Amino acid sequence: MTWLGNARKATRKFEGTVTHMYLDTKGFVTVGVGHLLKAKGDAARLPFVKREGGKKATKKEIADEWTTVKKLTKGRAARFYEKHTTLDISTTVATSLLDRKLKEFESGMKRIYPNFAKLPDGIKEGLMDIAYNTGIGGLRKFKKMKAAIDEGDYSKAAKESKRPGGRAERNNYVRNLFMKVHKANPGKKK
Repeated sequence: MTWLGNARKATRKFEGTVTHMYLDTKGFVTVGVGHLLKAKGDAARLPFVKREGGKKATKKEIADEWTTVKKLTKGRAARFYEKHTTLDISTTVATSLLDRKLKEFESGMKRIYPNFAKLPDGIKEGLMDIAYNTGIGGLRKFKKMKAAIDEGDYSKAAKESKRPGGRAERNNYVRNLFMKVHKANPGKKK
């Protein structure tokens, strides 16, 4: 499997696939595999269908549901929000949104890391996880990690990859990816 395939699999694991709207831990309306819906219009552009009967939802119904979800308590388990919603996207749409976002983030990472194509696959995979979790703007904030990667010091990059407030499991995943690359490149910095 390619690094991007591994990143896709890990993103699904950490984000989950939720076909109805919910609030993430920061209070953002989200759907699919962690796909942010910043505004009602973002939601209304997606092909939501009514859970009962499967008919296509109108833009107004979608916008109204976005508003309903936005008013709920943030950060609950996704299943909590299901009882407050009546609309869903298909898993095919969720996968399409994921793939589009991965490509978008890959382009963004190439702008941050001009030598991106030459980076080891484990580094690319870890960077993708951070980008998907924090956005490209968030990835840019990891200046010490970037400097370590640019120097080929993957051990130091592993130490600098921790997301403040991030889930330990996810932080450990990226750290372990970077350390695996470090161990496979013993000629690089320690």
